[in-house]
Amino acid sequence: MYLVTRFTSLSALQVATAIGWSVSSVRRLQSRYLHEAETALKVAPRGSRHHENMSLEEEKALLFPFLEKAKKGGVLVVNEIKTAYEERVGHKVPKSTVYRMLARHGWRKIAPRPYHPKVELVKQEEFKKIPQNCKEGGYISKGAGTTYSDYVSR
Repeated sequence: MYLVTRFTSLSALQVATAIGWSVSSVRRLQSRYLHEAETALKVAPRGSRHHENMSLEEEKALLFPFLEKAKKGGVLVVNEIKTAYEERVGHKVPKSTVYRMLARHGWRKIAPRPYHPKVELVKQEEFKKIPQNCKEGGYISKGAGTTYSDYVSR
């Protein structure tokens, strides 16, 4: 890029337009080329986990005992995993670190259903219509001497 603008009559604006960059990016690369020569043109690989506490294999080894517990029907407690993680790395970590590690290894949170699959909505609605203070021995206004158990058995 530096060479293009140096040995041709193209300005930084024209070079930026031609290659689809911004003018500031072209000038920044030209400056780096002047200071670093060809090493400025070598692009460092991007991505990866630069701030990892453990490698993926180490994380997998840490999660293995918990996986065995889960296969036997046990419930995983994130605080237990967090404690084991902190012991392994030697310092405290936030819970989000553990949740991200679990997500990285394909684990997901499975919560119990908010209702039973065999729920009978009609019976629930009938139950809601009965006054709460009349249950089990209390009287309701369906007639004199009628108890809750009489009402339900009908």
